[in-house]
Amino acid sequence: VVLGCKGGNPKFRSMALRCRKSHNNRILDDWAFAACSSSRLFGEEFVANGRVVGLSSANVAAIDEMIFEHRPAKRRCLRLDVVPRHPCGQVLALRMPNLTAAPLERVSAVTVELKPKCGLRERRGLPSRFQLLQHSKIRGGKVARLSGYDPVKLLSGKPALVREALIEAFGEPQNTVRVFVDGRVVMAEESTNVRWEGDLA
Repeated sequence: VVLGCKGGNPKFRSMALRCRKSHNNRILDDWAFAACSSSRLFGEEFVANGRVVGLSSANVAAIDEMIFEHRPAKRRCLRLDVVPRHPCGQVLALRMPNLTAAPLERVSAVTVELKPKCGLRERRGLPSRFQLLQHSKIRGGKVARLSGYDPVKLLSGKPALVREALIEAFGEPQNTVRVFVDGRVVMAEESTNVRWEGDLA
C-alpha cells in the first residue's frame, strides 16, 4: 500500500510511504531489487529506490485504521502488517518520492502509473502468462472482462507493438494502469465512466 504524505512539514512534502500487507521485513528485498536490478536496467536517474525506515507498531496500526475506509472494497481483506518482524524491533516501510504529486506548490502534475506485469513468454506459440491468467481470473470472478493487454508486446522494443499494448491497457486497466492528477486518481481499475475532459482539464 502506497500512501502520500501531507501536512506542513517540508521534510515530508512530495514524499510517499510504502507499507506491506504481509512480511514487512521483505521491504528490504524490494529495496535491494530496485537498487541492484531496476537501477541497472533503466538507469539510476529513472528509478526512485527510496529509503527503508522503521515505524512503531502503534503508528502503522493508526495509519491502517485511517486509510481502511478509503481503500477499494475488494482490497480490504488484508490489513497493513503491524508486527515487528525485523531484529530492529520496528515495522519496516519504504519512504520514497511521491511521483504523483508536483514537487512545487501551485503546479499541477499528471502521472501515469504502469505496471508491466510478467513479460516472459513461457513457450513459443502460447499466450503470455498474463493473458493465460486472465481466463483464470474471469472464471474466479476476479475481473469482469478479459483484457487484451499483453506485457510481451509492451516489452518487445517494437514501437507498433508497444503502442498496441498501451491502447489495450487503457481500454481495460484492471491493475495495470492508473492515471493521477495532482495525486488524485482519475483513471484506475475501480474507475467507471471517467470523463477525461473534465478530470484532466
